[in-house]
Parts: sequence; structure tokens; C-alpha cells
Amino acid sequence: MTENSDRVLSRRSAFAALGATTLVAASGAAAQAATMSTVEEANLKLCEAAIASRSGDSQKLAGYLADDCVLRLEDAKQTIVGKQNISSVFQDFSALAEMTAKTQGSLAKGSLVVIHRNDTILYKDAAAPAKTFVVAGVFTVEGGKIQQWVDVVVDTKNVGV
Repeated sequence: MTENSDRVLSRRSAFAALGATTLVAASGAAAQAATMSTVEEANLKLCEAAIASRSGDSQKLAGYLADDCVLRLEDAKQTIVGKQNISSVFQDFSALAEMTAKTQGSLAKGSLVVIHRNDTILYKDAAAPAKTFVVAGVFTVEGGKIQQWVDVVVDTKNVGV
């Protein structure tokens, strides 16, 4: 295995994190915020800022990512390595659509951050309908930068927007 492939979260790890997301949603984000350390709060804010910057300035997004960051998009079965490659993918997508996110719950424990959210894709082609997905974003943060980012689409039919 290569060094980067060793760092990619396995599917088992991603789905285990989904269980944590369910707990976060059940217990409420406010209760989680009260128990987070200042580093965990900073990690959560970093990941939320990265999610918010997916549509727009790709260099701003790159600023949140480690040079050798790994992004895994589970629904597309795609793994992208390197902050410049990741920001380019989102920049290319931004030419077609705008992405918004509504956080449903979150958890930060040490370097691990889990964000349960509804992502909406608004296509610039007015004939294309908007699409909303329930997503679990699982991140690892080291040194104030996102090292790994795994997005798992949980549901595409029962979205409570």
C-alpha cells in the first residue's frame, strides 16, 4: 500500500462514524458543544468552514486542507489526494452548480470530527431540479488542517429539509 492509501479511512471506519453521527443527532449539538475542548471546537469550525467554501473560492477551500489531504466521496467511489486536486474538483463543480449545507448535528472528539448534514445541489441550468442528500462528513484534523475528509451519502429519499 502507498502512504496515502494507508491514511484513507476504511469503509468500516466511515460507517462506524455514522453511528457516532446518529448519537450526535439524538443528543443535540448544544450538549456536544458544552463538552468539547477548545481544540475540538476549533477543529469543528475548520471543517464547517471547509464545507461552506466548497462553492466559491477554491483557494479559500485549499487553505483549510493539508497539502496531502485525502478526500473520499463514497457515493462516487472516488478518492482525491492533494489539496490542489481537491480544490480543483470543487472549482470545476462550481461551474455547474452551487452546493449548500444545513448542519443537523456534529461531534468533535480529539482529531475526529463528524458532521451530519443536508447538502443541496442547485444546478445553474434552470431546467435541472435541485437535489438534497443526507450526508455524514467524517474528518480528521492535524495541526489545524484537514488531513482526511470522507463524505458518505446516507439518504437521498427521506430528507428532512
